[in-house]
Amino acid sequence: MVENLLTHHDYTLLSHFVRNKVTSQIYAWPLLETFFSEIFNRDGWLLQTILTEAYRLSEVTPADIDPKRMIESFQPLTRGQYPVFNKYP
Repeated sequence: MVENLLTHHDYTLLSHFVRNKVTSQIYAWPLLETFFSEIFNRDGWLLQTILTEAYRLSEVTPADIDPKRMIESFQPLTRGQYPVFNKYP
């Protein structure tokens, strides 16, 4: 899915990754896995910029590669499904 999006939106970057044997497990998964929380500190988030760009990309992404058609709608977690996290430093 990520490669399809890069092919459409930034083919040059994808070509660079492929040429250098950099897979989506290296460049995309760490960001998605932590939702950027381990990549940016609080000041580096620029959340409005990230969301604006995400919505812009969503509007110009062709339907055949749009992740929305491959991913189910968000569903709330049921009680007890998410562990309590109360040991924050």
